[in-house]
Amino acid sequence: MICQCGHRVAELIVELLMNNLRRLMCLVLLALPCAGAGSLETGFVQPPSDCRPWVYWFWLNGNISSNGITADLEAMKRVGIGGVLIMEVDQGAPVGPVDFMSQKWRDLFRHVHSEARRLGLEVKMNNDAGWNGSGGPWIKPEQSM
Repeated sequence: MICQCGHRVAELIVELLMNNLRRLMCLVLLALPCAGAGSLETGFVQPPSDCRPWVYWFWLNGNISSNGITADLEAMKRVGIGGVLIMEVDQGAPVGPVDFMSQKWRDLFRHVHSEARRLGLEVKMNNDAGWNGSGGPWIKPEQSM
């Protein structure tokens, strides 16, 4: 249909609808990430568990204990940490009572996982070249990285 001024009315109506539809789609797409979060402030103050920050957790040269592990993890949970990346490191700390990968060390590592599950935290273990876990004087230079 053509109006008195020569414009095609149907084309104008379709163009108007399409522009409004584009605007509506943009609004919907922008609102989707916030749909379940309630508000930005709530999501920031109490982020979902998969958005909480992680921390490096350095175990200094075998200086670890069951009580210390529990206390550390409970403190991390209290301040909103979501997970830990454990690194057994030397860094000149005095040698502690728990040798890396000894039976006691593995028992304490199981304790970490048990406590992390109880608290809703995640745990990963890192193995860095040259640190307690993968390097030391027993590695010959031709075997090193």
